[in-house]
Amino acid sequence: MISKIFSLSVILARPAFFLALITVTFLSLWPGSASPPTLLWSDKFNHAMAYFFLTIGLIVGWKFTLKNRLIAIVSLFAWGVVLEIIQGLPLVSRTASGMDLVANASGILLAMLVGWLFSFWHQRKFEP
Repeated sequence: MISKIFSLSVILARPAFFLALITVTFLSLWPGSASPPTLLWSDKFNHAMAYFFLTIGLIVGWKFTLKNRLIAIVSLFAWGVVLEIIQGLPLVSRTASGMDLVANASGILLAMLVGWLFSFWHQRKFEP
C-alpha cells in the first residue's frame, strides 16, 4: 500500500513541479503595479514557500544521485537569480531584491532538510 502511494506521488510530483515552476516564473515577472500589495515579510515568506515546494517537487519527482540532485537544486536557485535579474530590467516594472534570493535559498535549504529527515525516518522505520 505504501509503495503504491509513493509511486503515485512520484507520478504526480513531476507535472506538479513544472506547473509550479511556470506559476512561480509568471508571478515573478508579473508587473509590480498589478500585483496585490503584501507586507515585506509576507513577500519573503511567499518566496521561501515557493522554492520549498519546488525543491520538494524535485526531490520527490526524480530519483537523482546525490551529485545530480545538487546540480538540480543549484539550477533551481540559479533560475531564481535569473528571475531577479529580469525583474531589475526597466521593461518589467519590478525591482530586484537580494533578500528575495535569501528567501529562495532558505526555502530550498528547508526542503532539503525536510527531505533528509523524511529519508532518515523512512529508512529506520522500514529497515529490519
